[in-house]
Amino acid sequence: MTVRYKYFPDEGFLLMKYFGRSTHAQQVELFSTVAQQYDVVPFMNCVSDMSELTQTTITSKNMMSQVTQITQALDALPHPIKQALYAPTPMSMGISRMYLGYADLSANLDIQVFDDLQEAINWAGKSGLANELFETSEWDEIPD
Repeated sequence: MTVRYKYFPDEGFLLMKYFGRSTHAQQVELFSTVAQQYDVVPFMNCVSDMSELTQTTITSKNMMSQVTQITQALDALPHPIKQALYAPTPMSMGISRMYLGYADLSANLDIQVFDDLQEAINWAGKSGLANELFETSEWDEIPD
């Protein structure tokens, strides 16, 4: 359906919230759009809220392709990044675990899966309360 994202330029931090179905094309467009829109490397400290993710068409091949691109970008960074995945449902936990298996290819990516959104935010280093950060209406969107 859609992924909403909000970038915090002063912190170089990205929040993402997934709704409905997630696709490979949507992920590619998300990272490309963030890079172009904010003139940044799209792989930065972030929190992904997958509490409303209901399905995905992302295949293992798609995931491997995505992780290869991420790994190349991360290996060029002078420091590691943190990626927190909020996965409170069986669907979101399954896709997160699959992603973890592939994402472990880069030493510059510290990735964790959480079932508590506030813990995910705190661990990733973003200040603020989860309900305030994720309830704001100032989001950009990418449909699937």
